[in-house]
Amino acid sequence: FANVHRPPENCQHTAHGLGSLSKWLGTNHWDAIHFNWGIWDTHYLYKTNNSLVKDESQITPDDVKIRHTPDQYRQNLVKLVEILKKTRAKLIWASTTPILSRTGDRFQDIARYNEVAASVMKENDIAIDDLYSPAFTNAAQWQSPDKVHFGAVGSQKLGAQVAQCIREALKKSE
Repeated sequence: FANVHRPPENCQHTAHGLGSLSKWLGTNHWDAIHFNWGIWDTHYLYKTNNSLVKDESQITPDDVKIRHTPDQYRQNLVKLVEILKKTRAKLIWASTTPILSRTGDRFQDIARYNEVAASVMKENDIAIDDLYSPAFTNAAQWQSPDKVHFGAVGSQKLGAQVAQCIREALKKSE
């Protein structure tokens, strides 16, 4: 059995995580922490007012910027990992799942950011739960029509994989 907790809000992007992680962790003892940041870090924002771009088909590259560059993402992840390691919990990074409603560079951003995250996790000896590969392979059956989120089958399959990764991490600590 396990008690499963998650923050009472969307964890958003790595900068938001840096500002909130201590509050989310509190003073609790954690045996395992399964975590991810990525999709929100790859959001496109309008340069003029930092608002979220909702329709990418109507913009030009001069209009927008990415929320966090790969270098900023790496720097933020390194800081987040430093905080998480202080909990002494078994840490498990979950790769970001694909956004199939995006094309071109925007679609590739998720894979690129997963590579950045994987290198940070390997440098810190943190287990990696590859959710990207099965989500990509089974997207037609698992993703909801928005091609970002998951339907019941996809949620069940990915949830089972997450649970298995956590079980394995906890067995290693016995």
